[in-house]
Amino acid sequence: MRRKRIPRGRSTCHEICEVRRQKSEGKNVSLLPSRAAHFRYFQRVGYDGSLGNVPMTEEIVGLGTACATILLSASFVLSAQQSSSARPAKSSEQKQTSKSTPDNWQKMKDCSAQAEKAMAERDRRSISFGGHGSDGWSDHYSPKYNRCFVRAEYVVAVKDRVKGGPMFYTYLIDAFEQVNLASSASGPSAQLLCRNEEDPKECERGAAIVWNSTCNIEDEKVECAKAKQFIDEHMKN
Repeated sequence: MRRKRIPRGRSTCHEICEVRRQKSEGKNVSLLPSRAAHFRYFQRVGYDGSLGNVPMTEEIVGLGTACATILLSASFVLSAQQSSSARPAKSSEQKQTSKSTPDNWQKMKDCSAQAEKAMAERDRRSISFGGHGSDGWSDHYSPKYNRCFVRAEYVVAVKDRVKGGPMFYTYLIDAFEQVNLASSASGPSAQLLCRNEEDPKECERGAAIVWNSTCNIEDEKVECAKAKQFIDEHMKN
């Protein structure tokens, strides 16, 4: 059987399309077909090389449209594949976080409810022993420790205040166990408050006893700055 020959003009367009297709796939090829292919095609359509004699036959227009359609389709598919591959997949940690979020919300609600009960009971006991209730408090469910914490703030009454001693106390409380986990104190320094006393050094020594006995972490005496840092960290994470 005799093979059907493809017209040279059509093969030239096919060559252009093939070269551009390979280029879009990242292959190192020339975007231009061979000079011989150009020459054969323009010779066949009667183009003499002048700008005023550019052949615009139906064949050329049709082939150009076909080539453009092929290239546009190929570019669209390639772009879609690249966009799909570039989209980052969710990590196992992100999937786990998204699954645990509803549970965390429920734990936060339970923590707030329990904190209110714990502080109401704590204030009741304090008042029954002649003290006063908290001057402010906030709760926090900690995903890191899986515990419910309360930070309770107290202002030292003037009648109970030691010269040069703390003016404010802060406690970190486990809301469900209702135990103190840490305590810290704050206020102006003893050196500042005792400077006008008759014996400033004696005043500072008395104040230091109160400061040193106030700040602790799980019943261990520590510096107040360290206790404050401990409380802040547990209320944040």
